[in-house]
Amino acid sequence: MSFAIGEQSRAIIGLLNTCKIKGITSSLTLDEVIWIVWKEKAKELGIRAGRGIFKVSNLDIVGVSKKTILSAIELMEEYDLKPRDAIHLSVAIEHGVFTIISEDKDFDKVREIERLDFANTLRKFK
Repeated sequence: MSFAIGEQSRAIIGLLNTCKIKGITSSLTLDEVIWIVWKEKAKELGIRAGRGIFKVSNLDIVGVSKKTILSAIELMEEYDLKPRDAIHLSVAIEHGVFTIISEDKDFDKVREIERLDFANTLRKFK
């Protein structure tokens, strides 16, 4: 992750913590965050980062069900998405969320949602 992306990520977390935006993420996000920090920094820091996600105000963490996975498989086929992207997308759609904040341009081909990159999110909500 570049320095700018890291700074922008922290600023988006700030928008959540000040209730300027409401967010939802799948429990899969915890695995992703913990693993990348563990791998790049240290196990203890990864675990701390995972716990830190629960402290973010205005962020719901939702589980991934069998229904979510089945829907994700359909989305993988329809949009040629990677499994994790399809799972995140399926969670969003299941919960009535149709805007996703992501740097991943693969989401641009999905008709059901609008993708905002980090810079545009910050411009829109600051």
